[in-house]
Amino acid sequence: MMNRNRSFEHHDDEKRDDESEDEGEIPEHRPTSSDNIDEANSKSRSKKIAEAYDDAMEIVKYEKDREKPKVLISRAYSALDSIDLLSKHFKTPEVKEALESLVKKVNEILKVIEE
Repeated sequence: MMNRNRSFEHHDDEKRDDESEDEGEIPEHRPTSSDNIDEANSKSRSKKIAEAYDDAMEIVKYEKDREKPKVLISRAYSALDSIDLLSKHFKTPEVKEALESLVKKVNEILKVIEE
């Protein structure tokens, strides 16, 4: 007589063998696409935090040196001199607007000096 449950018993025995081997062990974590997304998000958050920290430290330096206009102007000049004029990110409306705003600020400062 054939045992109908035999295939199930066999499967259950394999399952029990697997469980006994892993008993007390933490199963190995296999990376998933979700893990990759989490890691990318974590790196992105870390990068944003580092940039925010750098920006804050820069502002602290500006405040500390506010009585040293030549030092601040030198930093501004160095920053402008560092711009890659051939970069694909340079010739954008946002950059043009930022430069126009900078020129306006420089002209305001020059007017104060000339008074």
